[in-house]
Amino acid sequence: MRYWAFLSYSHADKGWGDWLHKALETYRVPRRLVGKQSRDGKVPERVYPIFRDREELPVSADLGSIDRLKRKL
Repeated sequence: MRYWAFLSYSHADKGWGDWLHKALETYRVPRRLVGKQSRDGKVPERVYPIFRDREELPVSADLGSIDRLKRKL
């Protein structure tokens, strides 16, 4: 799976993290940009999915396993 962004935040900022995650994943890219070639391929209609460390990584994840994290991103 390929992610368009990485979102990480403090537990104290969970409310803002929830809001930002939803705002990013529902953001509509301007029509004039959709389909244009970019450094990461064609620009999509939506910037989805967003990697959210609190949800995408298991609680017991070995954060030393950089290879697994790189494959997810």
